[in-house]
Amino acid sequence: MASRKEKSSITEIPPHKHCKVCGAIIPPDKEYCSSKCEKVDVDRRKSYETYRMWLFVTLAMMLILAVINIVLIGLGR
Repeated sequence: MASRKEKSSITEIPPHKHCKVCGAIIPPDKEYCSSKCEKVDVDRRKSYETYRMWLFVTLAMMLILAVINIVLIGLGR
């Protein structure tokens, strides 16, 4: 049976990170394992930014329409 000291040295993990896209083990100074994963992440971020922009525009239009509706109802009385 291995002593406690031997067990701890066996389970030590060298410094590393995981790729943001696929989870592969990479050196601590990198963010992605390949240019393919980097492109996937950039595309995903652009898509999310586009989604957020359209969500903002949609909510702004709904607010504007609500204000116009309230004004028109107020003028009708």
